[in-house]
Amino acid sequence: AIEDEIRRHMQAGRMILIAEGIVVPNPDGTAICELMGKTVRTQFFSKTRYETLAAWLWQIQEAGIEYIHTLSLQETAIAISSIYHNAQKPIHTTFKRHLKPITAWHPNPHIQTLMGIIGAGLGEKKATTLIEKFKTVYDTLTAPKEELLSVEGFSETYVKKLFNAIGREEFNE
Repeated sequence: AIEDEIRRHMQAGRMILIAEGIVVPNPDGTAICELMGKTVRTQFFSKTRYETLAAWLWQIQEAGIEYIHTLSLQETAIAISSIYHNAQKPIHTTFKRHLKPITAWHPNPHIQTLMGIIGAGLGEKKATTLIEKFKTVYDTLTAPKEELLSVEGFSETYVKKLFNAIGREEFNE
């Protein structure tokens, strides 16, 4: 069986399983079809359920065997040829061209919290300015009106808007 063949070749290096044909689930199991030009021809029926096939293919990949699916004999030949020619290249640059390095971005949760206060109208710049001065959201929201007015870019209108958003009523007195 194919499992015995795979076990014999596991130590030989990289393993690739190429499955040719179209597997179509049906009530009795699966139908194996072949693409012939523009038409699909049923080669044979199998009692193996499609779920069993999907689980088996998953286990194949978990075992470290690469799985390639092709639709026809011509596509299989093209796949094998492409794999061979690509393996002969001394340097592979495909992913060097297309993949960009992921930059670590860790936003300040205090700034995010201030920006998320509905009705406060705080953008990133104003929230950053407040956190630079007061260090935490709690200290910012409990700061006296005079201290908030001393922050660059904060007028009485902004402070009043912030207080209304958080429920402080110092401007209503």
